[in-house]
Amino acid sequence: MNDSLYVWLPIQFSASDAIYTSYSDTITIDTDTGVVTNGELVVDPNNIANNKTVSASSEEAGNYASHDNDSINGTRWCANDGNTGHWWKVNLGQEYNITQASVMFEYARQYGYIIESSVDNSNWSILMDQSNSTSTTKTRTHSVNGRARYVRITYNYLAEGTCASHFEFTVYGNTGNNTPVPTPAGIFGDINSNGTVDIIDALLIAQYYVGLIQSLSC
Repeated sequence: MNDSLYVWLPIQFSASDAIYTSYSDTITIDTDTGVVTNGELVVDPNNIANNKTVSASSEEAGNYASHDNDSINGTRWCANDGNTGHWWKVNLGQEYNITQASVMFEYARQYGYIIESSVDNSNWSILMDQSNSTSTTKTRTHSVNGRARYVRITYNYLAEGTCASHFEFTVYGNTGNNTPVPTPAGIFGDINSNGTVDIIDALLIAQYYVGLIQSLSC
């Protein structure tokens, strides 16, 4: 790759002595740690949940709550059992007028869930109730209207053999005072983690500011 002499692949050995590697159209490599993650790092500058503090009712080993807003579409959060009632929550860091929420589930299956908002992490209001949804669309986007610092999704129905789990949860909104939305973490420097600051990083930064200008002109 570029000027590199060597490329590391995540080779694994099975119990039958076969050698295999997981396949993904794109991978993300942390050049500091050498960690390889299936999935592309896609920074959406308008996603106010990106890399914010999160928590969950439980976590499956390897599928942590922080995977759900890391902008990598190959990582996910998963509850530690197949029961309903599990939740995932993001702290946006400040209050916003929430206008849209989107969730990319693990499977294209039926999920029942509610999305709620709170300004104090104690009193909650329903932004979207999908408890009786029969949709099997993997990624679902909802237009919502509410004021929140905290946004939470709670699963109340799961198809057979399915756990509460999703790859990405995104939130869109504005502060309501015509000030720019804070720049997401990682919007400067080596954004795509390829070990160098290059034209791709410049394009991602340009994408952020174009989106910001458009939002301020509305």
